[in-house]
Amino acid sequence: MAMAKRHMLGLSFGADAVRVVELRGGNGKPYLAAVATLVYEGDIAPGDPKALGAAIRKLMKEHRLSGRKGVIALGGHSILTSRITLPPCDAATAQGVIRMRVEQQFPAATGQALVFDYIGQARADKPGDVLLIAAKQQAIDQAVAAAAAAGIEGIAVVPGPLALTALLGEAGGVVACIAKQGADLVARSAEGPLMARHISLSGRAEEQIAQPLIDELRRALPLLATINGAGNGRGTLTLVDARGLSTPVLEELGRSVDMDATVIRDWGRLG
Repeated sequence: MAMAKRHMLGLSFGADAVRVVELRGGNGKPYLAAVATLVYEGDIAPGDPKALGAAIRKLMKEHRLSGRKGVIALGGHSILTSRITLPPCDAATAQGVIRMRVEQQFPAATGQALVFDYIGQARADKPGDVLLIAAKQQAIDQAVAAAAAAGIEGIAVVPGPLALTALLGEAGGVVACIAKQGADLVARSAEGPLMARHISLSGRAEEQIAQPLIDELRRALPLLATINGAGNGRGTLTLVDARGLSTPVLEELGRSVDMDATVIRDWGRLG
């Protein structure tokens, strides 16, 4: 999407807050120009789109953010992902296979309306691995309604963790975005995302959050090694700290998986 002479809004609906971001064009690549955060409290939550939309509209006015169209990003807590192998088939057949796999991969969501897609490529000559992504229709409807109540037309709904890694441009490594209520981990190769995980951190003190993150990071390493090849290393670890963690905790995450870690605390550095 060309953005050289205009800007675009993004609304990211996380587990504990909604962030309104302003993206601007720069040499053909969008960059993050401004961020405003609204923490959920009382009726100000996705379950009440009208109240949340009104609060978003007030937040935008306070931070002088303008725009009538934007991209809506769902947080990792609202999406389901699974890496699956498709049999040899064309793209049309792949859609039918994916539809059947959704119920098998996400049994907890049985009986709920899901919207799903996949990242990867079906191959007619051999099996192909793809990343299956699904979201509850209810979560999408609530986010779209909150945006509309704020006066913003949602032009697309995307999985937030994958959109963030695309903005960072990371390849051959892991991006971990850590917030108060949860963390999103995405492992990427040069071709795109390989896996995505959401880890709930609700109620955990700072000294209690390192181990569940380390466990998920270690699960990602064999997949990265398979894709990158043994001689290409594990890649990089990018830690986006939206929680305000101490330096020792962040350093422990990098040491635990023997990866070069980059820490981003300033959201203005994204992109």
